[in-house]
Amino acid sequence: MSWSSQLAQLVQSPRAKKYRSALSSRQSLPGREIATELGVAQLVERVVPRGSKYGATPIDAARSVHAELMAAVALDPSLQRVDLGRALFLDTETTGLSGGAGTVAFLIGAAFFEDCALRIEQCFLRGFGQEAPMLRWLADRIADASAVVTFNGKSFDWPLLRMRYVMNRVSMPDLPPHLDLLHCARRVFRPRLRSLRLVALERDVLGKFRRDDIPGEDIPAAYARYLRSGDTAEIERVIQHNQDDLIAMVALLGAVCDRYGDAALAEEPEDSLACAELAARAGDEARAHRVALAVAGRAEPCRSELSAKALVLAARVARRRGAVNEEQRLLHRALALETRALEHGGSHGADSLFRAELRLSLAKLYEHRVRDPEQALHHARLTHPAETEAERSHRVARLNRKLGSSEARVR
Repeated sequence: MSWSSQLAQLVQSPRAKKYRSALSSRQSLPGREIATELGVAQLVERVVPRGSKYGATPIDAARSVHAELMAAVALDPSLQRVDLGRALFLDTETTGLSGGAGTVAFLIGAAFFEDCALRIEQCFLRGFGQEAPMLRWLADRIADASAVVTFNGKSFDWPLLRMRYVMNRVSMPDLPPHLDLLHCARRVFRPRLRSLRLVALERDVLGKFRRDDIPGEDIPAAYARYLRSGDTAEIERVIQHNQDDLIAMVALLGAVCDRYGDAALAEEPEDSLACAELAARAGDEARAHRVALAVAGRAEPCRSELSAKALVLAARVARRRGAVNEEQRLLHRALALETRALEHGGSHGADSLFRAELRLSLAKLYEHRVRDPEQALHHARLTHPAETEAERSHRVARLNRKLGSSEARVR
């Protein structure tokens, strides 16, 4: 058989046809090719019009968030100077969910506001060994951003991308202030919600239910099948999943900051109390005190345990202000609620700990600020398990000595 005949037979072989089919599929990927300093990358683009909602939540709300509120929710003062109109929302899809040196981000999604609309750009890795242009594109996007917003990005996305920059010897961009929405969601919604995964927050906070969504755990396998066959059907679902993640993050930022800003009016009192706790941590004691008292008034009497926790928070703020009489009044009101709950509902481990913590706060109040060792001793005897038995015994002994000294002085 001649060489030309052998070549013709090889070209018509099933293996060659499959390879050509794969090449054709890869060439039909969504999006377009863009040129970077380090080569060509595949870019998918989408514009979400102004006024759009994600579920029941307006997307535009993120643009009107005050930077001071965002900084408070994030507990990050560096965000107070951020122009949210130039923030970059960032999310990746990877070849593995556990990270590590072998994990590659094959899809990097970025969302930002442009001309009053939300613009989404997604850079797709068509094959291994082609990361440099994608990383160069991302570096340019980050350089234009006032802040980076992610969901679990401080623990996963950015460490992974940082590693890919190093391994590909691409100049790494300087990261602007980084807001991780997972941390914000934990502070506001953990007391009420069982799950803080993004899809759960979409359902329970944003009012969004995804349909025909590819599960995140299936995405690495979908990319592996694309590399083997060139079939882009699943890749289009991955791209849609990434777009939904980005839009959800934008909507969630607005929802979290709105919840914190109007915490006293929130429909869920657990969210309001969490926002009051957050305000106290952020140093906004006036907001913490106001919201805590609002929660206490709304939750009582049907939610006495929640009302009691709100009163304790308000008492803590009063203590920081040196308002001893107010602290005393609030703690006793909380103790009365807990006592009433115990009489009507029995005792549980968590409730017992909370009551013991209340007694401990009262013992400290009466010993150190009211200077009434007799009242302090009454509460100090009931502080276990809020403090160890040894600590409780030491406190009781100290108060007995103080009482003995007082009685001796009287005589």
